[in-house]
Amino acid sequence: MKRHTVAAAMMILMTTVAAAGCVVSAWVPGAPPAPYVEAQVVAPGPAYVWVGGWWEWHQRWVWRNGYWARPPHPGAVWVTGHWDRYPRGWRWTRGYWRR
Repeated sequence: MKRHTVAAAMMILMTTVAAAGCVVSAWVPGAPPAPYVEAQVVAPGPAYVWVGGWWEWHQRWVWRNGYWARPPHPGAVWVTGHWDRYPRGWRWTRGYWRR
């Protein structure tokens, strides 16, 4: 019974971390292309922040366009996601709102 409780707690923890958008663990064999230079349309309101686009790997590189977003709480700052190079390949760290 204790093993099931520990396993369930680990699953909840992993789901929470994944839902928070901290890190997506996928190894990609090659570097992403250079980012597009995006044209930002006018913000829908004064409280919006531009979240720049990024490359995703889906058996090929796919560009995800940037968008305007409202911070989840006052003072929140958007931290841009980025690709990091490791000996095994490239790994994506998702962007997130910092308090």
